Amino acid sequence: MRDDDLLIRLLRHYGIHTTRADLIWFSEAFWAQSIDFKRQFGWRPPSADDFPRRIYKALSLALDRPPDELQTLMDLLIGEWKRQAGDVLARFGYEASW
Repeated sequence: MRDDDLLIRLLRHYGIHTTRADLIWFSEAFWAQSIDFKRQFGWRPPSADDFPRRIYKALSLALDRPPDELQTLMDLLIGEWKRQAGDVLARFGYEASW
């Protein structure tokens, strides 16, 4: 998104003058707030074990990888999501307690 993209021009048409940086800040702050709100009510990110085994078997056929390897990769992917999500949450003063 650039400062002359459609959304920014549309908002400007309605008298709202903003920048790409403002919109990114707002979207990240809103996301962090919503994740923290869900977490307060018991939500937690999934783990690879939360997905049924049949998911990994189906992916195994499509990706030509063993189901156990795919489950391990999913754990790595979820771990990276948690790390990056924790960084965003911390930037806005929220704690990632998962």
